[in-house]
Amino acid sequence: MPLGNKESGSTALVAMAGIVSLALATTFVQQSSIQTKQAIDQAQLQRAVEEKNVGATSAISHYKSLITTSKHAGKYKPALFANNYFATSWQLQKSKNSSSKANQKSTVETEIMLREPALNEKAVKAAMQNTTGPTMESFNVTFIKPNFDSAVKLVKSVDVEVTGRYNTKSGSEKIKIVGRIPLPPPFPYDPKLMYRKPGGAWIEMKDGADLSDGPFEFVANVSGIAFDADFLVDGVITKTFGGRENGQVTHKAVNYDNVGGEVGPVFFYDPAPEPDPVPVVATSTASGSTGGSGGAAPDTTGASSDGTSCGFVKGSYAGGGGAGGGGATATPPAVPVPTPSPALPVQGTFQLIVRGPDGVEDELGKTSVFKVRIRKDPPPPPPAVASDTGGSGGTLTLGDYKTKCTAACPYYGHDLTDRGDEMGAYGAYVGAGPVCFAFPGGPILGYPLHDSDVWVYDTNSCKGAKLFHRGTCGCLTGDSKILLGDNKTEKRIDELNEWDRVWNPVLKKSFAVRKYTQGPELKPLIRISVGDRSIDATSEHPFVTDHGLRTASQLLPGDRMRLHGDRWENVKAVESIPVPEVAPIVWNLELEGPNDDLNSHYVVANGIVTGDLLIQNRLKAEPKLSQAPANPAIHD
Repeated sequence: MPLGNKESGSTALVAMAGIVSLALATTFVQQSSIQTKQAIDQAQLQRAVEEKNVGATSAISHYKSLITTSKHAGKYKPALFANNYFATSWQLQKSKNSSSKANQKSTVETEIMLREPALNEKAVKAAMQNTTGPTMESFNVTFIKPNFDSAVKLVKSVDVEVTGRYNTKSGSEKIKIVGRIPLPPPFPYDPKLMYRKPGGAWIEMKDGADLSDGPFEFVANVSGIAFDADFLVDGVITKTFGGRENGQVTHKAVNYDNVGGEVGPVFFYDPAPEPDPVPVVATSTASGSTGGSGGAAPDTTGASSDGTSCGFVKGSYAGGGGAGGGGATATPPAVPVPTPSPALPVQGTFQLIVRGPDGVEDELGKTSVFKVRIRKDPPPPPPAVASDTGGSGGTLTLGDYKTKCTAACPYYGHDLTDRGDEMGAYGAYVGAGPVCFAFPGGPILGYPLHDSDVWVYDTNSCKGAKLFHRGTCGCLTGDSKILLGDNKTEKRIDELNEWDRVWNPVLKKSFAVRKYTQGPELKPLIRISVGDRSIDATSEHPFVTDHGLRTASQLLPGDRMRLHGDRWENVKAVESIPVPEVAPIVWNLELEGPNDDLNSHYVVANGIVTGDLLIQNRLKAEPKLSQAPANPAIHD
């Protein structure tokens, strides 16, 4: 039966829908095919780019292995390096012991040619089938520039450019890429400190070197690459040299092939300059009274004060005529007495520290600490001198003196004291009375003189001359630890010797010691506790507070005191220490600094910043330097 109109329309609609669906499906398939082809093309392009760049990247890696350090003949050095590391424009050279196969051009030292395996698909397949090895491609690597740090002394990296050609199906294409290669810092090694008399041959510094007849010329020799160096005397930097001068590094330690090059310039240094002349003091004369009994009596009324508590106070002598003298003038012997000064150090230490461009102090750049002689041994004390007054002349000896003049001034000496406690027993025995010695050059400074007059006598006439007065001093107990010149080591003040140097915390440098003082302390000591430190001192000893200089007797709990390392701490307690049965020996020292520069006279004791003897004397002579009242809790 024929279809009606309704059925015919439905069939046509279904057919049309099928046609549309088929068309859409065909379009989708075509679109997917296009996208797939594009993805394949993109991947092939990416692979082609990678194949094209991989040879150049391999060339950069190869170049990196040439300019970074590797071990050659027991030393670490690169095969290629700058002939001057510190130049802003590098010219490269090959290491003397390099085994590099790089074809370095003779005319352009910044460009080399490297051959790398071809890694494109065709070359790889050919290499797999060919037993003779892979196909090689050539690349030129050109050095562009070093990249310095902000100080223009350490090269952090270098930039290079790689050029070559890449073979494709349609021919060859040129390739050029730029790479940045990081560099490790170079370092100096095998440093040598050299010295000589001007015009002489250079000598390598060794332990025990005799430098007592200076001055000398010094220079540093080192292998490898160095930037600058420090010359240390007794652990303190005395001179820094090398580095840049007028914007340029002019010394010779500038490339990896350097062996024993100078890190200049040559400099002069006198390990033991001549001290200032020692003044000579001659005792004055005075008229004596007429008549009277024989003998001579010291006259201390003529003593003058120099305004310091521990300085030498010169005096005069006046004596009466002998029996029947009838107006004769008694004149003491004029005894020239050099102003005593501590023995100068005989030994010292030298060291050389050389740094690379990174400024690191590596052990490879340090020499040993050399112990050297900087002065001749001090001369022996002068012998007894002949008398030129009274009696029949003769030689003044200590043996003679023991049996003469004891009425004028009792004899005190080693044989009257316990050697096991010589300082304490002698100090207690003398007390505050006169102290007499038979001749100049006797052991004046060897005794703990304390508030005493020191005299010299002619043993034939028993006539004397006052040399000086040793007054009371603000001092520290013998167990106080003084910071030495290396800014590290501490040493008891009663164990210091003439060659020790002491650290000045204000000027941040070391000083020699000009003089030491010592003596029994008959008044209560003061114990000061500040932070985690404490120190025992006499009442006049000076300390640094945030209000200026203060003596120990002026300190109060809560005051802020300066400690080593520029730290400030509050005083926790200030207390008196009773005097024991045997008066303790206290000590002080004075640094070899200018007298008009107080900053050169600070030391560190038990970690606390304190003034030396000169500052203490200035405080006593100029009270305005310290206006603080005494601590009422502290009493004598």
